[in-house]
This record gives sequence, structure tokens and C-alpha cells, in this order.
Amino acid sequence: MDDNASLLLERFNRSWKEIDRVYHEIARRSGLSDCAFWILYALKDARAPMLQNDLSQVWLYSRQTVSSTLRQLEERGLVDVRYASGSRRDKEIALTEQGMRFTDTYIEPAMAAEKQALTALGPDDSDTLPRVINRYAALLNQAVDDRCASLPPAERHA
Repeated sequence: MDDNASLLLERFNRSWKEIDRVYHEIARRSGLSDCAFWILYALKDARAPMLQNDLSQVWLYSRQTVSSTLRQLEERGLVDVRYASGSRRDKEIALTEQGMRFTDTYIEPAMAAEKQALTALGPDDSDTLPRVINRYAALLNQAVDDRCASLPPAERHA
């Protein structure tokens, strides 16, 4: 890889990690794990119950991680988990009254901060940002598939 691409990649990765750190700090201040934060964020944003499987797919967490996080959120009284109507497999997740108050206090300000930051970018950059990130993600995914598909499975280490 040439030096220019290496420097650009280093800058990009640092920026990406800084954004990740901001969200981790919001979750920590809210007394939540990162996964719990994003589950409550998704429910607040949807303004409606969601299927557990959809939460896993949208936020790219394993089903096991989402399941254990939902148990913790349910124990705290923030979500209600029940089987979806007419299903014995699909679980529907909804905010409880306490969960709605919690998300009003902790999640809504984070959403407002995101909107404030995105608006401050201006219309050109705020339109370009998601498009470029999505394009980069697709190109990276393809490049990883191309270069790593034939790698032998690694041994698992603790």
C-alpha cells in the first residue's frame, strides 16, 4: 500500500474510533452497555415495537448478544419482550413506560446532538457523508471478500 493511502487509512480509522468512543461514552453515562444503548436507540427511533431478529440485523449484533442484553433491559423494567402475535419464534420488543422515560432522558439528547452535528456540517457535507461511508463500506466488504475468502480458518485463541 502506498504511503498516501496508509496515512489516509490511519486518519480515517482514528476518526471512526473517535465516533465509536463518543457513542460508548454516551452509553456509559446512561449506565448501559453499547448493545443496550443501540437497542434502546432503535426502539426510540422506531417509535414502535421491533422484532428481536430485526434488532440483531440492523445493529449487527449476534442473536445471543441481543438476547442477553434484552434480558438485562427487561430485568431493569425498560423493555417488554413477548412473542409476536401468531408466532412461537419471533419475539417483539417494546419500550415500557419506564423505558420511554429512560429514553427521553438518555437517548433523546444523544439523538438531538447527532442532528445538531449533522446540521452543522451544512447541506452538501451532510448529504455526502452517508453516501460516501456506505460506498466505502460496500467497497471494503467486496475487497475483504476478494482478498480473504480463501484464507484457511484460524485457530481460536482466548
